[in-house]
Amino acid sequence: MKLISILLTILFCLFANDNINSKSPKKINLKLNTKKGEIKINGKRLKSLNIKDIHDLLGPHDRLEIHKTKGRYEEWGGEEKTSDIVDVQSYYYLYDKLGLLFQSGYNQFPFKKPIKFYVYFANKREFDHDLNPPAFQPKKPFRGSLSINNIAIKPNDPIISSSIHYRTKSIKLYNTRFSPRSIATQIFAIHASDKKMAITLYLNNPKEKKLSYISIDLIPFSY
Repeated sequence: MKLISILLTILFCLFANDNINSKSPKKINLKLNTKKGEIKINGKRLKSLNIKDIHDLLGPHDRLEIHKTKGRYEEWGGEEKTSDIVDVQSYYYLYDKLGLLFQSGYNQFPFKKPIKFYVYFANKREFDHDLNPPAFQPKKPFRGSLSINNIAIKPNDPIISSSIHYRTKSIKLYNTRFSPRSIATQIFAIHASDKKMAITLYLNNPKEKKLSYISIDLIPFSY
């Protein structure tokens, strides 16, 4: 009886610990270091964009969506190139309560590993000319604090000043260099690419210039 009691106690502790680890945090302290290519969540480094490493820090995702579309597949054979339109798909791992999204690349095969990380804010995106916007987004905005290279981001303040225009070549922000992305003279985002991380800040509209969402790519891209 004593042995059974000990075994039951061990099983209970393991079950309780597993439940604790599987719960998502209520708020996030997110720190991005573009020089090191480092993402820290509540003080812990996200080792990679593997699902296991994501779950270790955030718990299981709330939702998995699969987006299917058409893509062009090209293949070289000697000096000739063939090109076909094929079915491709991308996997979206959504943390609806935290405002976070992880997305895999579009592929002909079930390639489920995320290669992009998104953070969504409450400022609704009003631009409608993004080249490849995410097919899904979290149900609620980001909850917590965010910094880039140890400088806090204030999403409700304008990200860029009115003196910045579409011909501006370089913008020094958050201890790195951004360049504007524009269509028809309107800046819709600013982009920075260091050796280990690429980051794009998308504005909500041309007038307010508040932060709508951020996309993060780790370099080199690990497929």
